[in-house]
Amino acid sequence: MQFMRFAIVGVSNTLIDFGALNGLLWLNGYPVGRQLLLYNALAFILASGNSYLLNKHWTFGDGRPATLSQVGLFFLLTSIGLLINCTVIYLLTCSGWFSLEVMTVVWVNLAKVAATLASMVWNFYSYRWWVFRTGSHAKTGPPVTATVKSAFFL
Repeated sequence: MQFMRFAIVGVSNTLIDFGALNGLLWLNGYPVGRQLLLYNALAFILASGNSYLLNKHWTFGDGRPATLSQVGLFFLLTSIGLLINCTVIYLLTCSGWFSLEVMTVVWVNLAKVAATLASMVWNFYSYRWWVFRTGSHAKTGPPVTATVKSAFFL
């Protein structure tokens, strides 16, 4: 049930992410390279705000008040998801794998689908295990590593 809620939230995040990305691309042509990665990052960050609110309260039922440490950890782990997402976008659009037979807008969106799937796996487990640790998975999830703790609580 929790993963189903995560998936529903993911659909809304994806609509925001793809909508913002395609809006930026439409306004400025369909660039590839650094400009595409910047637009992708902006769209991903916008969707992440939606993700935090819906996942915290609905998906994972975390009724605790939001703390700076929880929000910071969420965005730290989401940044890793962003890195995964941008890496996939880069590999599929900037590394010579671009198919000349496919229109740029189609290829960018296909790359974005692959990037979304790759980052979704990371995001689900990192949110579940480290950010919204409540109830039974707070006791059974993996421990927060010293690296994550030290990076966040400095």
